[in-house]
Amino acid sequence: NVPREPAPHPAILYLQGLRGRSCEHPLDPAATLGRLVDGWTDAGLLVLRVERSGVGDSEGPPCSVTGLDEELDGYLAGIDHLLSRTDVDPRRVFLFGQSFGAMTAPLLAMERPLAGLLVYGASGARWHDCVVDTTRRQRRLAGIAEARVEAEVALWAELHGLVCREGWTPALAFEKRPHLRTLRSLDCVGETLWGRHVSLYQQLDAIDLFSVWAAVGRAGTPVLVARGEFDWICTRDEGDAIVRATGASARYEELARTGHDWLAYESLEASRVWGEGRWNGGVVRATQTFTSPQPSGNTQP
Repeated sequence: NVPREPAPHPAILYLQGLRGRSCEHPLDPAATLGRLVDGWTDAGLLVLRVERSGVGDSEGPPCSVTGLDEELDGYLAGIDHLLSRTDVDPRRVFLFGQSFGAMTAPLLAMERPLAGLLVYGASGARWHDCVVDTTRRQRRLAGIAEARVEAEVALWAELHGLVCREGWTPALAFEKRPHLRTLRSLDCVGETLWGRHVSLYQQLDAIDLFSVWAAVGRAGTPVLVARGEFDWICTRDEGDAIVRATGASARYEELARTGHDWLAYESLEASRVWGEGRWNGGVVRATQTFTSPQPSGNTQP
């Protein structure tokens, strides 16, 4: 997506969430991602989206069999493409990472020169800890009794521990630990969790992301850690922890009444109905402010 303004343009690469879905949405004018991309383009940003291996028009093996290295290689190719374009200002190439994409953003920043990182709905915790904590939070928000919540979380914590830290697959866990079979579903089957191969989680869980964020900070790369007030996937404490690890080049911004899906809701409880909120463009405005040159010639903060 290329803005109408004269080149060279600042550019932003979108790093999507976990699921292996297309990030194109060409036929749905109401798609939230489409609105975000259109908003960025209207604000003067050239926007690049990269389909994962085997998704949409992308060639290669399906992302249900690929790991973290392949994930990062695809995005690095996207960054290189932006840096090589004659209509892009190579000094103003940014990353926007949502949720899982916020975990890959600092890893990519260690590989290429970037003008800044904007992450939304972000956690810097180890994958195992992050997913167990959000499971507990979501089950409580659903109104489930505390004793049942803790029983369910204990099962998920055991499964994620076996997968992330022992190298097991869900199939092996269900074979060896029959009490875990209640967790089996289309999202948790064979060698996959949420449609992604277990090697992805194993590789990610082995990385101390806070150390990576600290390195981003030492490099002086500007970072905006944004979060919606009604985000029930990641907490403000998780965002603040990234800012502390990164240091002076990072700041935190909370978008009022906004959910993990960038839409505005009347309450935290209402935001549980995914995609039913109202588009208010808050993420676009935060991005535009962050990527705009300051009097010093740098970006925010």
